[in-house]
Formats: sequence, structure tokens, C-alpha cells
Amino acid sequence: MDIIRFLNATEEIKSHLHSFILLKDGAVIAEGYHYPYEPEQVRLLHSGSKTFTAVAVGIATGEKRLTLEDKVIDFFPEYKDVEMDAKFPLMTVKHLLEMATGHSGDSLFTIADKENWIEAFIKAPLKNEPGTEFLYDSGATFMLSAIISKATGMSLEEYLKPRLFEPLEITDYEWDSKDGVTTGGWGLMIKPEDFAKLGMLFLNKGEFNGKRILDESWIELASSEQVATSNIEIREDWAQGYGFQMWRGSENTYRADGAFGQFCVIAPDKNLVAVMTCEDADSQELLSAFYGNIVSKAKDSNLFANSDLQDELSRMLSNKSKPFVYDATTSYMERRVNEKVYTIRLTGKDMPITFDFRGSDLKISIGETQVIESSKVSFKKGVMDCEIAPVTFIKFFDRSNRRWKYAASHEWQNDETLVIHVYYTETAHRQQLELKFSEDAVEMRIISGLKKLLEANGALSSIPIAYKDILIYGTSS
Repeated sequence: MDIIRFLNATEEIKSHLHSFILLKDGAVIAEGYHYPYEPEQVRLLHSGSKTFTAVAVGIATGEKRLTLEDKVIDFFPEYKDVEMDAKFPLMTVKHLLEMATGHSGDSLFTIADKENWIEAFIKAPLKNEPGTEFLYDSGATFMLSAIISKATGMSLEEYLKPRLFEPLEITDYEWDSKDGVTTGGWGLMIKPEDFAKLGMLFLNKGEFNGKRILDESWIELASSEQVATSNIEIREDWAQGYGFQMWRGSENTYRADGAFGQFCVIAPDKNLVAVMTCEDADSQELLSAFYGNIVSKAKDSNLFANSDLQDELSRMLSNKSKPFVYDATTSYMERRVNEKVYTIRLTGKDMPITFDFRGSDLKISIGETQVIESSKVSFKKGVMDCEIAPVTFIKFFDRSNRRWKYAASHEWQNDETLVIHVYYTETAHRQQLELKFSEDAVEMRIISGLKKLLEANGALSSIPIAYKDILIYGTSS
């Protein structure tokens, strides 16, 4: 069966698929969540957020609040006299939508360490005339959000609440902001099911449950190629062109696309919508498996003509949602280090760390705020204040003050080495905390799960972001 072959392929290519929803002809025909991820949990979309921002622009154009040809600088008269590139006054809303701003690199990496992001964007030098060449630019999406604020008097999140979130019956969501401006290009957290509703809105040409939310003409513009990407992208499904904050893909598909494999794929020819959330190191393999096993083989008839195959798929997806059960491991060190206070240096300051072993359970306390609870035989779930935080794509604008939901398990690799597996279940990410104990000292190595994936498939050297191990030493008092 094609869907089962796809799910098996995700295991083979180590895509670490956390959730999968497939709709055909408006009905859910496959849905599953890999434990410890759950359907009722919001998920950080990364750049999947961008498509929601473009929807806001589409709604605003329909309300005659702005046009695609409006000049960016005209929304910010307070900055008209700042020193800017001579080409900047040519930049339009459309150029921001299609990622053709003219910058030589993603402007977010230029503006994010500045106090005023809008001013920094306006003052950033341009390599090309706006509209001439594609270059992925998250700063451009932030500026779209800022323009929505200027044009409507509301933040992007406030503007979308009655116009998109409520009509799509999306009630559980969060979105980052900077100085009152929704980040736009990242930072949105919603449930996978609600991500699929965005796909259905596009598949139904701007309608949802019979209510028109977006003009059909906007859906056509946003989902079609507005700018070529083959000159800058070698991956097949990033070289098919770019619409308005959406990527074109194989098999006449298009998608909302977030880092590490957060996808909402729309296949209009097959009347399909699919949502995938993952921690994936090579998303081209994942998309190729999806297109090859599902999209290219989907017919107008139901994919599930055979009831035995339906039962097999149901069992497979159900098994992924069951708690893992591990063989318990132990060590004489549990008694020796139990409740002993070690001092480690973390985030520039000395902090106490203690380990409280109780049967198969473990509680780690770090400093005054962070507690990680874990189990040898399954997962413990909880919420933590992070001294040790999940990796974020934009390191200089992370959610360091946020409390993260997690699930954790632990095992002894040998008598001196304890490994704790921490899954940050609202994100794509996980960590390994590797602790080596001696009588009076502990060495803790924090390893990003993404780093391990990148190493496994040889891609680490091609990723322009460092995921170095964090090595911390501690001594007992």
C-alpha cells in the first residue's frame, strides 16, 4: 500500500516523522502521531509561519488596505530621511512576498542584533534592484508583518484572529513578537490539525466550510511561481519556483515550508493535502518519498479500496502512538550520586545540579528553576523553565523565557555513564544529556538531536549553522 510504503520510507531515511495527516477530497484518510508527540499539542512551525503572514496580506488587499505595488518605504514615513540604499525606494509589497528584495543574504541576520528591526531593514544595503532575483529573506516577512500593523492598526496576530483563525476554528496558537510586531516569518505555534486547515483553505480556492476567506485570484497568485529559484537552489523541490511565501514542488504541488521538515503540502491535481512535522536533516528525501509513494499514485478514486489495507494502516499508525517501553538499566552509581550536590557553570554562572533516583524514576534539578523528570522504562512528561533549552533556528531570537513542554527517558550505558533523552514536544528538537560520573565530579555533554541526524547522513558540513556539543564540568560540594 502506497501510504504504508511512504511511512516505511520515512523510517529508512531517518526523517523522524512526528505527525502525519493526509486528506483526500476533504476527508482525513490517514493520521498518526509518533509517541511522545500528541495531536492536541501545538507545534513550532518555523518558516511555515510565513504562509500565514502572506494570507494576512491577501486579506488586507481584499479589504483595500494595501496593494501589491505599494512601496515599502511609504508605510514608514518616519524613516524616509534615514540613510538608505538608492534602490530601496523601489521595493514593493510584492517584492517582499516573493523574496526578491535585492539583499545579498537573508536580512534577518543583519537586523536581528539591532534594537530597531524596521529601521535596520530600511538601512540595509542592497545588492540587486528589488524584483530581479530570488533570495530567501526572513527579514522580508517580518516587514510584511510590520506593514500589516501600519495598514490596519493591529498586530498581524490580532488582525488574523477574526479573519483567519476564528473562521478556521483555530483557537490554540501562539506567535512571537518583537516590540509589538508579530515576527511573521517564524514563531507561530499551532496544532498539526490546524496546519492542515490552512492547506484545505488553499485547496478550496480561498473558502473554508463554505465561507470565503481569501479571493480565489489571491490563491492563484500565491500558489503559482512568481519568481524563479533554480538559479540559487539545487534541491529539486526548492528549485521549482516561489510564490507568495510558499514553495512550488514536484507533481504540480506547492507548500508551506518550515525548517527541519514542518510541511503543509497541497496537491490540487489529486485533491490532496498533507501535513508532516519532523526533525529532519534532509527534507528533500522526505518530500521525494511523499511524492513518489503517494502523490504520483493517487487516483480520483479512494486510496483505500481494500479494507485489509485500511486495517494494516490503522495498526501501524496506532503503534506509533503507543508509549515506548524500555529494558530498565541500573548502576551502583545511582546510590553514590543520589541527592549529592554538584556545581556546574552554565549560562555564565555557577549553578547547583542534583540527581534524585527513585526506582525507575529520576529527577534532575538545575539551579533554581529547571527540573527534568525522567523514567527508565518509558517517558516522563512535564514543563520546564529552561537553563538547558532546545536548539532554535534563529539563535539570537529564541524563546529563552518560555516554559517548554518535554518528555524524557534515561538509561545507563555503563556504570559511570548516564544518558537522558529529552524530547521538546512542541518543537522539532530533542537532546541527549550524557553524564559521566566519578566520586566527586560529573561531566555533562549536551548533544543536539539534529546534530546527530546531520552527522548520520553526512550533511553536517553543508549546514551553515553550528550545532556543537556543549560540554560542562561539575564538582561535588
